[in-house]
Amino acid sequence: MRIGIVLLLLSGTLGLNAQNLDGFEKILLPADPGAGAIQGGAGTYWTSLTALTLDPIEFYPADDGGKPSIGRIPATVPGLVPVIGSSVRLAGPSPTGAGRVIFLRGASAGRVLLRQSLTFLLAGSLTYKTTGLPIVRERDFLTQQAILGPVFFSSLLSGDPFAPKVRAERIVKVRVYNPDGTGGAVLVVRYRPQLLGDFERGDTIQLDRRDGDDPSYPSYGEATFHDCAYATGRTNPCPPVTDVFVVIPRNGIRYWPMITITDVTTGDLSVITPN
Repeated sequence: MRIGIVLLLLSGTLGLNAQNLDGFEKILLPADPGAGAIQGGAGTYWTSLTALTLDPIEFYPADDGGKPSIGRIPATVPGLVPVIGSSVRLAGPSPTGAGRVIFLRGASAGRVLLRQSLTFLLAGSLTYKTTGLPIVRERDFLTQQAILGPVFFSSLLSGDPFAPKVRAERIVKVRVYNPDGTGGAVLVVRYRPQLLGDFERGDTIQLDRRDGDDPSYPSYGEATFHDCAYATGRTNPCPPVTDVFVVIPRNGIRYWPMITITDVTTGDLSVITPN
């Protein structure tokens, strides 16, 4: 995902060592606040990041002439209309936009208000919709198993009536991040409560993808889950089912999972986070 950033603040760059991040809090963003619109799912997507703070705070990675550095976010003045500052950029937007880690330090770092939203243009229309994306503070990183769901699966009958084809109504993806960028793996088990404990074989997701060596790039992995519409030769819609997903980390890593659900007809997108 290539993403755009809107920061309701002005920023200056400090001449500090960008790698000295002692005392900074890690915050995971599920989409990278880079530049530009991206094509994905069934439409066009943009994201924006906003931040408001009572006291000046430092953040990393600020863009210092194309190099990552420690920058400053000044305090928001009450009653002052915030400025959309094009000069406030994160260094080195990732090529996929899959996610980013930012670092904050300051007296108000724990209280700074961060908001990230995803805006998308629904396919075949001029309708824009916006959904919120989670801001994952370091205190919310997980080390134990997590539950995601419920997720509703259904399918549609489409194509030539004499040669019908069945397709999934939604694209369901489980994406898992390691905000420390150290890789690892998780086991994802798909569980169907209405069948009294029936579950599919667990799928292992390797967190072996990373968009750069800088500490602001998390490692991550993802898997797409389907309903019975993908069974070979099926010509009638699948019965709708509701599943939950259990994510089990391996080797004591810190991680954070989410599910994205994209309507293949409209491009409408929703996000499910851990219960």
